[in-house]
Amino acid sequence: AIIREHLAAKGLGLFNDLQNEASVVGNFPFIRMVEEHGNDRQRSEYIPKLADGSMAYAFGLTEPSHGSDATWMTTVATLEGDFWVINGMKTWNTGVDHA
Repeated sequence: AIIREHLAAKGLGLFNDLQNEASVVGNFPFIRMVEEHGNDRQRSEYIPKLADGSMAYAFGLTEPSHGSDATWMTTVATLEGDFWVINGMKTWNTGVDHA
């Protein structure tokens, strides 16, 4: 709320929507995912680099038939030997041009 009040006082014009949390504060879902689901090595290696911007990542959620409803995702990852193979289709892939 304090961030919204500060930005509203500055006058955002047509450049932002204060109702949308992601537009007010950076949205970094991968850091949160690693924090919750990563092992100790992944947390210690990835989180600092992601937070300081020295590591980039790509994030794909939306699918052609389901949008961003993660409960309907059909993309799957299977472990084949030592590698994960990802099969599926994504519509928007955030950060793929930098990762």
